[in-house]
Amino acid sequence: MSSSMKQRAVLVDAATAGDIAAIERAFAAGAESGERNELGLTALHAAVINTARLGSEALISVIRRLIAGGVSLEATEREGRTALYLAAELVDDLAVVKVLESLGAKVDVVSQHGIHVVVNALSPEVQAYLSERTGVPIPMPVPKRPSVRLSTAAWKAARVRLASVFAGLRESGLIVREDAGTTQDDGFQDCAEEYTAAGRKAVGFCFYTSQDLRRARSSGLLPLGYWGAPDGARVETEQVGHSIVDALRGAGFTVDWSGSSSDRPVVVLSEAPPTR
Repeated sequence: MSSSMKQRAVLVDAATAGDIAAIERAFAAGAESGERNELGLTALHAAVINTARLGSEALISVIRRLIAGGVSLEATEREGRTALYLAAELVDDLAVVKVLESLGAKVDVVSQHGIHVVVNALSPEVQAYLSERTGVPIPMPVPKRPSVRLSTAAWKAARVRLASVFAGLRESGLIVREDAGTTQDDGFQDCAEEYTAAGRKAVGFCFYTSQDLRRARSSGLLPLGYWGAPDGARVETEQVGHSIVDALRGAGFTVDWSGSSSDRPVVVLSEAPPTR
């Protein structure tokens, strides 16, 4: 292990242990504020992750000392989460989130997967506070539905109705792929390639995979993948999600969706459309 790796371990280990004296010694020995351990964690990340062992009071003292030493509030770990994001996700004490915010941490943050901090906040108190501060609504819980195997006739009718809705979505500017590959990664890649080939002019895309389709026949539930152009940001992706869900509901489908870009809309195929 190189000397720089040893120095990183000293600072991160001290923060992990909540040992203020050891943190002081690490800084005095020349530890750099931006150093990370082998997991890609800064000292601030490591301290927050170990809050269950440290306790909120000790953690807050460590946070203040690390920030005073120049450790970045906005540095992200491998999943794209800042220290405040991790605190909201792992700590049920609102005081920790508020201290990080008071020191300058941004509260309107998402992970690299586009999941907003409000969605993943651990406690209702933290979630409500961050929702109020960011304007991002708390996702509604999606109802749990029993699996209902579709009859041949019901399956064929549902497929015809779905095809009609997806044809309309194509006309609205979305890339739509039915039975796209086997996995979510396959479906996403197929749509992304079509988006690029089309000169990146689509507003986004919507798809379901062959795997989704097989499961839908036996469960009556079809989850959809979706994405918003130009870069999959939360706001644009949720706008695409709403347009998809609105079109399906307008065609008489029941759709369960929280409204969050971190959740897939689920089309309930087992429910017959209302009579007109």
